[in-house]
Order: sequence, then C-alpha cells, then structure tokens
Amino acid sequence: MATALVLIGSLVTWVGANERRTSRAIVDHGRLASAVVDKVVWTEKGVVSKREYSFRAKVHFAEESGNVINTEVSLSDELGKKLRDRKLAWVLDVKYLPEKVSSARLANDSGNSGLCLGIGGVMFVLGVGLFVGLSVLRSRDFTV
Repeated sequence: MATALVLIGSLVTWVGANERRTSRAIVDHGRLASAVVDKVVWTEKGVVSKREYSFRAKVHFAEESGNVINTEVSLSDELGKKLRDRKLAWVLDVKYLPEKVSSARLANDSGNSGLCLGIGGVMFVLGVGLFVGLSVLRSRDFTV
C-alpha cells in the first residue's frame, strides 16, 4: 500500500505541476478566441437519479493564423446544463497557447493544479510515512 501511495502521489503531483505550468503560460501569453460549441457531453451516474456531472464541450475556433482548431473544454455543471438545454448561446470565450492549441480552456478558468498538487503531496507523504513506520516496526524485536 505504501508503494502505491508513493507512486500514485508522485503521478498526481506531476500532473498538477504540468497543469500549473500550462495555466501560467496561458495567463502569461495565451490568446483569446471565440469558440463555437459543436456538442456538449457529460457523464451520468445512478440508475434512478441519473446525476449528471463532468460536462465538456466540443468546440472549434480559428486561431490567429486562420487555422480552425477542434478541441474540448471542461465546463462547470451549471454552465454545461445551460448549454445542453440551449438556455445560452453556443459561443464561448476560450484562451489557448499558440504553441499548443490543444491546451484551450474557458477564458475565466483558473485550472485545478493546486488541488492536484495538494492531493499528490499528501499521498506521497503518507506513503513515505508508511514506509518509514513499517521499517521501524520490523527492525524492533518485540520478544518479552
């Protein structure tokens, strides 16, 4: 279990660090574009209640050079439901990196890198703590 915590914690921390790097780059030199929503997709959970979550929009937009980019952006549950029910126009403001156009996200999205870094760090520290604790317990002689 300790090994799994260390490995998964390291992976989640790495994902969080990459997300933070991308978020900072978008804030620093990201480009703004108006994207047209092609389709809204979501996940349903529950047999009876059909709870909906994890909304994503498949969008396309033209970058500065004129190339049309097709990608997906994450949506809040509230925004996703409004778009799905056609209560809002199917146009979103997105920001993207010119060198990595697949990094597009909503213009007002701040990302979730802090959450990934926090969870990954806690898992890593717990895993190391388990390693150390178990090795100390194994090295002691408990005969009476």
